[in-house]
Amino acid sequence: MKDHCSDEVINRSFSRHLVTLGSDPVPNIRFNVSKAMGGILKVLTAENTQNCRVVLERIAESDSDFDSKFYAQKTLEVMSGRNADSAG
Repeated sequence: MKDHCSDEVINRSFSRHLVTLGSDPVPNIRFNVSKAMGGILKVLTAENTQNCRVVLERIAESDSDFDSKFYAQKTLEVMSGRNADSAG
């Protein structure tokens, strides 16, 4: 979707839905949230980046699903500039 939506739509709507879905009870949803956040990092506003960071940190620190934790940590590394590759 990121390739077919404007940066404004991604920031106004898409990123907020991802933040909400970061607390979904289904592990596969949280796993995909982490991956999707990594795919939209370059177009996020500072506020939305921070909101995503909070969700990713929570998933990376306390999620019970290995894949969710892994991709949240991978995206956090990209956010911190420790990984030149895209997380998405």
